Amino acid sequence: MYKVRQRVSGIFLITLFIFSATLVIAATPDNSVTFSWLPNPESEQVTGYRIHYGTTAGGPYPETFDAGKPAPINGRIQATVYNLTPGKTYYFTATAYNAKGREGIPSKEVSYTVPEPEDVTPPTGSININQGAASTTNSNVTLYLSAKDDEDLVAQMKFSNNNTDWSQPESFKPNKTWTLSDGIGTKTVYARFSDQAGNWSETVSDSIELKPKPDSTPPVGSIVINRNAASTTESTVTLSLTAQDNQGSVALMKFSNDNHNWSQPEKYQNSKSWKLSDGTGTKTVYARFSDPAGNWSGTVSDSIELKSVSTPPTTPAPPQKLSPPKLRIKSTTRSEN
Repeated sequence: MYKVRQRVSGIFLITLFIFSATLVIAATPDNSVTFSWLPNPESEQVTGYRIHYGTTAGGPYPETFDAGKPAPINGRIQATVYNLTPGKTYYFTATAYNAKGREGIPSKEVSYTVPEPEDVTPPTGSININQGAASTTNSNVTLYLSAKDDEDLVAQMKFSNNNTDWSQPESFKPNKTWTLSDGIGTKTVYARFSDQAGNWSETVSDSIELKPKPDSTPPVGSIVINRNAASTTESTVTLSLTAQDNQGSVALMKFSNDNHNWSQPEKYQNSKSWKLSDGTGTKTVYARFSDPAGNWSGTVSDSIELKSVSTPPTTPAPPQKLSPPKLRIKSTTRSEN
């Protein structure tokens, strides 16, 4: 361990000191630092120079590097200390020594923090939708995420439904609730991860099939007889029909005159010719509608008054005039014997 010496054999070594020791910061792959200083004016008495260093400000300096007496470069002595530890701060001082190895007054202390190596390697990661499920009927899914970085912790993550438009970066977490893009079909979610140095990973992705939710909602509809006429004298009427379903088209329809006995289901149309029940009076027609999932609507109905057809009185036909028969008298002559 180096300690500053003030005297050598009772004689002050006033001439053996370093002029203008200057630290030149140079981060290199081998974690070194280079010093330069002006040569001692009485260089003939100088055999070489030593650099003493440690990690405590003001000393002690447990490490020593003997720089020898290199030829000046551009008028300055240079020496490089190698194999320093990244991230640590070191404190340095330099001395000149003579042929007997005796050192003069040390230079002023200078310090240098060895930089950490630059992180240029991005993290690696993976994404899993709904724990590997093949399909879902819910557009809100859970993303299960894993990521690691060789140098540090994974810092951020971001997501996309199209690998072009990305969400805002957010702190990395092992899972994330995410909304798939609109519409049914195969959906792919993309993810990227960043370390604390700002290196973003390659894009990773996973896919899932988004299927329609089971349809349990029936259609709704309406029925109107003869364009809402109040009455009719014809037992065959025209039904005007409207129906709609929350997940698509209406498939079937059926009808009844008593809300009990129903016609066979038939393909949905917006009009239908229908025969009212026998007899005159108020007639009600009932209708129901079905979607492709087989959900039948509630019963809707409309009514109309069926009136009898009035028959005008008949006038007896006038008696037929008959011509009187024409009588012919035929005379006969009887001969006498």
